[in-house]
Amino acid sequence: MNTENDDIPKTIKVFDPPVYISDDSRHIRVIVSLPGVTEEQVSIDHRGQTLIVIVHNKKILLQKVIAIPPAERIFKRKFFDGVLDISLEK
Repeated sequence: MNTENDDIPKTIKVFDPPVYISDDSRHIRVIVSLPGVTEEQVSIDHRGQTLIVIVHNKKILLQKVIAIPPAERIFKRKFFDGVLDISLEK
């Protein structure tokens, strides 16, 4: 019998942190406010015109889906003091 909590599936919940998006001729910049979250808790998934920010928090996964203009790839990611700053290349 396994008593580890890792076997319990995590619940996925949608959350709505403040998001700022800027778009210029070469880059898209997405800034997400995540107070109280550490960098280790954050993962990012980029799929075409969608950016998914996931916060892993104990037994809950918080997920924010962000619509963005078309972008090729994430080329820079910074996290400082609860602010996630993502730069994408067009």
